[in-house]
Amino acid sequence: MEDKLTGLVQSYSQSKISRRDFLRGATALGLSMSAASTLLSACAPAATEAPKAAATAVPTAVPPTATPKPKEPVTLQVTAWVPAVPVLERSKDDFAGKFPGVSYEVVDRGSIETHDALTVAMASGQ
Repeated sequence: MEDKLTGLVQSYSQSKISRRDFLRGATALGLSMSAASTLLSACAPAATEAPKAAATAVPTAVPPTATPKPKEPVTLQVTAWVPAVPVLERSKDDFAGKFPGVSYEVVDRGSIETHDALTVAMASGQ
């Protein structure tokens, strides 16, 4: 299964599949939605440069949006189980490069424990 997940990551990184297809495949392989979303952020294809505006374009007052670096380091907790754990561990550096000041730790739980934890979290509104 790890090979299938690695192939899925490579396909998304190379823009061969859509975000939707990535999430569908990752959850089918057993990743939680939060783990799949974290992995999605870490392996997103490089952004393409936006086309240059025409010389006659009127500038807007809205500045481009950027994710601000947190004032203090932030560590997210991602719950996953095999086969997602090794892939998430390998993606940490890519994630940290894209989101300075933010890291994540992978909590390896069995599928039943993860299901129970997600059920409690959703029921409590977390």
